[in-house]
Order: sequence, then structure tokens, then C-alpha cells
Amino acid sequence: MAYLTEPIPGGVAPMPPLTWNTFEEYVNTTVSHFQRVFNNDTLKPGQFSTRDLCTNSYGMRHDMAMPFEIAEHDVVDYLIRMPAAMFFGQGMRTFAVNFLTSNATRRMEFQPWQWCQHDLVLTIPIGDFCVWIEETKPHEYTVWGAASTFETPESIWVLWKSYYRHYRVLLSNLQRIGIAPEYVRYQIVVGEPTYAILCDPIVAFGMALDTWLGVAYRALAIIGVTQFQDVWLYISGCMYMSQCVRQDDRDDILPNYRFVYVCFGFLSKRIFSSVVKWRRWEASFAPVDPALLSICAYLYSGPLLSVMGSTRLVSLFYQLWGIFLPPDRRDQAVEGITATIAVSVLMCLLPLLFPLTLLSTTNNMETAQIQSSPFDTFAKSQRAPVFLQRLESFDLAQPHDAQTRKELKRGGAPQTLL
Repeated sequence: MAYLTEPIPGGVAPMPPLTWNTFEEYVNTTVSHFQRVFNNDTLKPGQFSTRDLCTNSYGMRHDMAMPFEIAEHDVVDYLIRMPAAMFFGQGMRTFAVNFLTSNATRRMEFQPWQWCQHDLVLTIPIGDFCVWIEETKPHEYTVWGAASTFETPESIWVLWKSYYRHYRVLLSNLQRIGIAPEYVRYQIVVGEPTYAILCDPIVAFGMALDTWLGVAYRALAIIGVTQFQDVWLYISGCMYMSQCVRQDDRDDILPNYRFVYVCFGFLSKRIFSSVVKWRRWEASFAPVDPALLSICAYLYSGPLLSVMGSTRLVSLFYQLWGIFLPPDRRDQAVEGITATIAVSVLMCLLPLLFPLTLLSTTNNMETAQIQSSPFDTFAKSQRAPVFLQRLESFDLAQPHDAQTRKELKRGGAPQTLL
């Protein structure tokens, strides 16, 4: 069983650590390692990306026309088309900008066109990311991007032994032991239980924490949704970030649930619901079905990050990568905890718009229905002011029509009072 972007047990081969003494040696060594894995021989013509399970690395390429001396205000339009541009740190952005704005002489002096950076979360290295450029024709280049995630065969085996394989044990125990003597038949549902499970705030918090612990693989999924050349890669990235994924392992279907950003929506919903009930604000919000929230989260997670990572909005992330990095490391690494917090908060706030939007839409529809009455049409056509005097002792018989009673309860429409 495997996730769309995570390795399976036994799929990662032990790799000797790369050694270097200076940052320049680090760039040369890491790029050389990636170039042996990702090149025109390992990627077929027309193939834009590939995954190497043995090294737990991922590579992309994109053909681009990049003339000399591009104006500075147009640089960002070229920058966001490069592979994984959303994750460019300060040093990698400087390298790309210098390449794009240089003339023919300076561009040749920049060779080799390559740069790498360390990926950190709370100063803990979680992977490496490199970009290198190859010239194919005059003014036409192939931009390569490659990322590796630090993972050991031992850690993956522990996850398999401690977590994944228990589904088989569950099946065996139900067949041999069961739950109680009166139960002779069990039905195991392999479906989408997201909204039912994550309604428990403790479970939602645990899944949110699990999402943070796997931030390296979330980054790979985000890379997939910020490119539009490989359709399947884009779809798989959206699926991975928004919903759980199951794949077959031999003859058994092992449910492997990763709720990713959906869990943040449910967690915020539970917290906000408690606040609303405590403050007695129920009348200001419309109730939202958890299943509807789950479906909406599936739909907006991928496209939302696509817009943020492939437009000028990407500059917001560029400001986050170096906040907690010392100045001497901002050209060599990115700190991912700031962007992780920002995306998590965004995913928590978006579901809160649903009850407000739903209530506003419902009120607008009711108002439009009342305003479109024959009395209002007549009054507007005559252009005459209508005065309604409140009658304290007016005894109005209780109408039998449900719609009229509803209007009276809300204050009454003009035609109802008259």
C-alpha cells in the first residue's frame, strides 16, 4: 500500500550520505546526484515528471523560451513558470532573476546554471531541492527541478509494522474471534468516512498534527498542483491534499487515510461551533452539513494552491521562507514552518465562510421573493410613497397560509399588513 507521493515499505534503498565542505560543493554534489537520476534518458519524450522510489526523490522539467535582458517587472511571469517556483528561497530567486535579466555575455559567465537549497522545518532538515537549466536552442531552455525527502528504510518499516499492517490483523481477528457471540457476520465498509471521523475534535487535532509531521510530502503534492503540463500529476496532487487515498496491495484493499487539509476545516468548525454556542450567536450563522464541508474542501484545496503558486500571489510565500532563518543562511535554505502555519490557518478560516455565506444567500433569496410581490410592483409603478402605521389594538386573524404566517413572524410584508 502506498500514498500517491509517499514511499512504500522496502521501496527506499539506503543511500550513502553526500559530503561537502562548502555551500558551492554542496550545490555541485547535489545537482550531480540529481542529474544522474533525472535526465533525458530517464524521462521519455513528452514526459514532464517522474518519481524515483529508490532515492525517494522527485524530478520535473519544463521547456521555456527565455530571451536575454528580460525587464524586471516581467521577471515574475517567467519565474512562476519554473518547476516548484513556489518553494524558491531567497538564494534561488536571486539566481533565477540574475539569469533572466542578464545579457548574452553575462548569461554565459553564469554557467553552470544551477542552484540548491536545504529544506528545513523548525531548523530540522527534511530534504534538498535543486534547479538547473540546460540550453536546447538559442533562447530556449529546459528548466529542471528535483527534490529529495530524507527518509530511511528503517523508519518506513516501523510505520508499516506499527500502523499500516493492522488492517490484516483486524480481518483475521474478526474471522477467528469476533466481538461477541451474538454477532456472526461483519460488514467492513471501505469508503470515505472523513466527515464522520473528523467531527471528533480530538481526532481532527491528531490528523492536523499528522499533516504537519508529513509536510515534506505535502510540498511534493503542492508542486504537482502548481504545474499544468502533466494532467495526471495535477489530479493526483489535488487528491492527495484534499482527500484520503487508497491503493491496492496484492489482493487486499488496505484503507490508507490521509485527510491532509480537510482536517483543518473540521478542527476549526468544531472550535468555532463551541464559541458560537457559548456566545449564543446561533442566529447569525446557518448550520452546515459536515458532508458538504468535506466535499467543498475536496474541491477547493488543490485549485486554491494552484492559484497561489502559479500567479503573482506566490510573492506572499517568498516573504515567509526566510523569517526564522539567520541572515547568513537565507541564500542557502528555506524554513517551511512559517508557510505551513499560513496555509493551515487559511484552510481553517475558509470553512468558516460557509455558514456566513449560506445565511446571507438565504436571506437575500427571501428578501428578493418578498420584494417581487404584486403590491411592490404596483407601488413602484405609481411612484407613490406608502406609509404604514403601526396599529397597537388591531386584531388580525391568524392566517392559514404558512407563507403568510412566516412573513408576519418576520415583521410582515406590506401587502400582508394591508
